[in-house]
Amino acid sequence: MGNHAAGRAMVQVATELRSKTALSPLEVLDIACEPFRNTDAEFDGACEPDTPFGRLLFAAFQPGVRYDPKTDEDGEWWWENVREPFRKRYDLW
Repeated sequence: MGNHAAGRAMVQVATELRSKTALSPLEVLDIACEPFRNTDAEFDGACEPDTPFGRLLFAAFQPGVRYDPKTDEDGEWWWENVREPFRKRYDLW
């Protein structure tokens, strides 16, 4: 099930901060996600690589790496290298 309100709030705050500040991607996520640490956040697809929040996650957890979703057909690389580090950093379940 997951907490949709928590996920939506993280995405909204992070997206707004990213567009209005010069903070690093990780700093933006720290601010947006800290209030929701240790929750079962539901992101409604916002963590996918082709979304603004997904691109922010990638910039925070894989800076300087090129990602081609065509070579990651099952999404395993994305999960292991972007989603899992994100989940672990903020104790999301």
